[in-house]
Amino acid sequence: MTSAQLHIQLRSEKESTSAYVDIVQRLRVLQDDIQQHLQLTVTLREQTQQKVQELSVEPEDEEDDGAQRELARKEVERRSEVLEADQNSSDTIYDQVHSHVTRQIIEDITTSDNSAAWVGLPQAVVGKVDQRIRGVRTTNQSKAVVGVFSDAMNVKNDFL
Repeated sequence: MTSAQLHIQLRSEKESTSAYVDIVQRLRVLQDDIQQHLQLTVTLREQTQQKVQELSVEPEDEEDDGAQRELARKEVERRSEVLEADQNSSDTIYDQVHSHVTRQIIEDITTSDNSAAWVGLPQAVVGKVDQRIRGVRTTNQSKAVVGVFSDAMNVKNDFL
């Protein structure tokens, strides 16, 4: 590899890292906006449910046998259903954005002299975190669990 190739490779990695940082910042802003939207949707759903309850009570002095009230109640129920669908969609989108924001980078782990290290994540969070591990070294009867490890692993019984 020539020095020109190395320079281009390093520059590309730096630009890639910079672009990734920019994307993550934008995703975090989007994540915050979605969270605020979800909070507003929950509040609006609670208000519509309360309004449905209020419209379900028949006043004694109704002139039209409750036809207008029933029409209003059905419209509020429809709005509640729309809000519920919006909340479900927003929850899904939030989870997708969150999975792209969460990233774990682990580098240069060394275990020596009969030591131990768990490097990575349990299975329960796989798929939710972008995990990158490199530079793990073990020497002198050391042990390392690297990457994804079983949720059921026990440090004392299974590892040491």
